[in-house]
Amino acid sequence: MNARRAVSPVAAAMLAVSAWVLAGLPAAALAQTSQTTQPAAAATPAPAAPTGMPPKQCLDLLEKMAQPIPREETGPALRARGLRLSRPLLFPQDAITDHRVDSAARVRMLIDNKGRVVPDSVEVQESVGDPKFALVMPTSAEMTVAFDLSGASDKPAQFAFTTVSVSCARP
Repeated sequence: MNARRAVSPVAAAMLAVSAWVLAGLPAAALAQTSQTTQPAAAATPAPAAPTGMPPKQCLDLLEKMAQPIPREETGPALRARGLRLSRPLLFPQDAITDHRVDSAARVRMLIDNKGRVVPDSVEVQESVGDPKFALVMPTSAEMTVAFDLSGASDKPAQFAFTTVSVSCARP
């Protein structure tokens, strides 16, 4: 049986931000999408959308942290080579003890030819906000990140992947 868990609006917003970064799109464009008009109501009501977008300062932080990522280590460049992210970097919510500040970390890791993170290859290149956020990134990356290499015509022995994880401050 497949149980579905409810996703909080904060978690839904974080997933939207993560998906945007993985797609290699600027955070400013994400903010603009929340301003678009909704289509006319259909006969069947659509599922409820998450309430609100991440605050502008959180999106700005995301964009700033993503700037130094080498193009060849981004989601779009890897997807173009048939290397598809199947599980993104996730972190335990209790890893953040100071919810009053935005926290972010840029994380670089090596992925092996089976799509798994190479042990001890995770490097936190830069972090801001709650220091505990950066401390959990290596373990979180090794436990959660995975790639599907089935679409790659040439599977590399290893490749680098760099991503940004952001936790927006809560009121």
